[in-house]
Amino acid sequence: NDVEHERDRWQSTIDFYVHRWQSRGSDRPTAIMAWHDGLACDLITAMREQGISVPGDVSVVGVDDIDAATETQFHLTTVRNPLDEISRRATAIVLNRVEDPTFPIETIKLPPKLVIRQTTGPYARM
Repeated sequence: NDVEHERDRWQSTIDFYVHRWQSRGSDRPTAIMAWHDGLACDLITAMREQGISVPGDVSVVGVDDIDAATETQFHLTTVRNPLDEISRRATAIVLNRVEDPTFPIETIKLPPKLVIRQTTGPYARM
């Protein structure tokens, strides 16, 4: 089924990154940024199972700031996007365009926020 396939693919990604990090020797990256918090949390668990210290050996950062980012045994450093503001502005643009199809479309840039917790540390080369 699709859920099992996705879980297998996710686990393959985690295994790949753990193995790749271990095989790099002195040329290891000092940080890994996962594309979402769930993956970052599972990556940290897998790394710790292999004796890799997070953040001692490598820092790990996720994206989304989901609840699990603070509900695990470690508090995940993450990038939080202003989803409420994004939703509010997108809704306003859509409603304005429905009301007036000539209403100009604009590009809006909203800065993300880095939320520093326990999975990042100072740069340390082995």
